[in-house]
Amino acid sequence: MKNKIFLLALTVLLFAGCTRQEVEYTKKWGFGFKDKVNYPKLKNYDLTLELSSGTRAFPAGAPGELIFILRNRGKEQVRIPEWYKFDPNNLKVQCQIWLPGTKNPEPDLWLDISPPVKRPIWRYPIVIPPGESQFISTRLDFPASLVITPGTERRYFIKARLNLKSVDVSAPVTYITIYPGKKIRPPENFHKKMKAGQ
Repeated sequence: MKNKIFLLALTVLLFAGCTRQEVEYTKKWGFGFKDKVNYPKLKNYDLTLELSSGTRAFPAGAPGELIFILRNRGKEQVRIPEWYKFDPNNLKVQCQIWLPGTKNPEPDLWLDISPPVKRPIWRYPIVIPPGESQFISTRLDFPASLVITPGTERRYFIKARLNLKSVDVSAPVTYITIYPGKKIRPPENFHKKMKAGQ
């Protein structure tokens, strides 16, 4: 009995300490708190993640931007304490080329296209009320290195999940389209400067 009381008291102290630390960081820095090690898993949440329909086609030769929508479909608000201040850090995004004749992605061919985690790591809690959404954007770099023949396009399977410990939410596998982009013409005196070593 004494052991149970001791463990209960210790749990309360630890929880209070974590909450106080989070509040102190928020007050001190105003925009978030430094990264912590452990974030308890949330229970009884109903969150969905999906790629916005408006960000599924991109021109080759330039980077793009993926926008995902995190929706709270439950009846209670969801508070996520570990949200990254730098938006792309909240997502883990992977892709693979959609080869002609295939219907589904291959489990072993996924490539991670998430940007590196930006440091120093700062976090702040977010609250998503029932029926509300949180938008998450991330940079899409690989279209900038592609050359697509006019009149054609390339499709890539895309999948994503939240890069968080307290919640486990993944987006359904979908696809994006890369189409031929406009050729970027260098300035008229560009080649002269290159020859002159400028």
